Amino acid sequence: MHFTADDLPLDEETNVCITLPTYFTEDFAQLRATVTNILRKEIQDQKAALSTELDALRKEVHDQKAAMLEFRAESQEHYSTLRDQLAEIIAYINRGRDDKKGEMSSSRGRQPPPDD
Repeated sequence: MHFTADDLPLDEETNVCITLPTYFTEDFAQLRATVTNILRKEIQDQKAALSTELDALRKEVHDQKAAMLEFRAESQEHYSTLRDQLAEIIAYINRGRDDKKGEMSSSRGRQPPPDD
């Protein structure tokens, strides 16, 4: 069989429409419905998997946040302890220096009053 330009016009206004027999149309409709159902199930499965993963990530973030808050509280407690210990060390050093100053003046003995 040989087609010519007269058989199938190829200008811009040509609307080519292929008509399938009814039994093909029904088969394609069933195929389309099957593919649609498969895609819907696949999308639902992916959505469920993503939801589960998101829930796991939320729990992990919550746990990390709780751990960070606990660490912060412990750090503040340690900071307070170190600050108090440092204050005691400084007081001890100052007390020792003051004691040494007192020892120096007392080791010289009693100083005579200044002459006027």
